[in-house]
Amino acid sequence: MLSMNSDENTPRRPLGAYRFIRGSSNSNGYAALGKAVELQSQHPAFGNRPFGEWSKILMGQINRGHFAFIACEDKITGFIGWLRTDRASGEAWLHENKHVKDPNVPMGEAVVVNAIQAEDRGALRLIRAKATELEKPPFTIYAKRFYKDGTIRPLTYDVSVEPDERRIRP
Repeated sequence: MLSMNSDENTPRRPLGAYRFIRGSSNSNGYAALGKAVELQSQHPAFGNRPFGEWSKILMGQINRGHFAFIACEDKITGFIGWLRTDRASGEAWLHENKHVKDPNVPMGEAVVVNAIQAEDRGALRLIRAKATELEKPPFTIYAKRFYKDGTIRPLTYDVSVEPDERRIRP
């Protein structure tokens, strides 16, 4: 799920003003869970979900170290959480709204990004820039964008090589 809270009054900051703070399975899980809940609870895409269901997803991400916060000026402005699984599970999650049965397939071909929260466009730009570095390639990123009108847009993106091997075409 992707949720963004931004309007014309939000100042535009350079991408360098944001920090990507990747969590690990050794992170303070209680603090990470509290920060994630604090950030997401005020947004309908997350706040309107049943607490038990959503808290299990967040706990799984945090326990596996599959999460990161985005900060700007000492304020948390974004969150991303994911899981690595097989391609069939990623496709079923994206198109059939099925839960992923095995959320930890270390060399799986799919990375399901099931939580993105961005308070502004800068946080979202950094999340997009870092998404291809979440796991070791190759993999396909699966995500869903939720709009205020209830529309859901499925998203996929193939990541086939390591970041330093990518070529930017003119």
